[in-house]
Amino acid sequence: MQIMENREIEEMRSQISLLRNKLEKQQIINDTVITAAIKNNIAGIERKIRIPLLAGLFALAYCPFAFVRLLNVSVPFVVFTELIIVFSLVETYCQMRMIPTAADCGSDIADFVRRLDRFDRLRKRQLMSGMIMITVFFVWLLKDLSANYDAEEFYGLLSAVSIGLVAGLVIGLKNYFDISRRLRDLRRDAEVLRQE
Repeated sequence: MQIMENREIEEMRSQISLLRNKLEKQQIINDTVITAAIKNNIAGIERKIRIPLLAGLFALAYCPFAFVRLLNVSVPFVVFTELIIVFSLVETYCQMRMIPTAADCGSDIADFVRRLDRFDRLRKRQLMSGMIMITVFFVWLLKDLSANYDAEEFYGLLSAVSIGLVAGLVIGLKNYFDISRRLRDLRRDAEVLRQE
């Protein structure tokens, strides 16, 4: 009887040991999956920021030609446009530099979340300043176009500019909300890592 009880106890110990090993492996797999998700979200944010950066560099070179040669707008407007683009490029570059890396998450999760919050605040400020600059840009462009073209040409250009403005806003806001979704996912994943 004593031998059977000892066997049962040994069996239970071995089962407990197996369960502990399984739990440890599952914990390692869970951490690996979360870390991979964090790396994926950070890479997605970096891609979403690089695209406007490249588009801004293209616009910086193309706008003077398009505005002066093709649309015949005033030189102060072209200078204002170039300044807006340079300001936006600098803000976008600063944004890109503020993105925390996946390695930051492994070292200090609280600091990682603070960096995410700081990055998000910068994005919101950039969105607000961008909306103000686009409004001034659009009004000034309409003023210049109305002074340089007759009514029929003006309305044609107004249609083209409006389509470009709407398309740019849709693409930009989609990009903004995609990054916001990725930031929410990063915060959630960091919180899961913090609880473990």
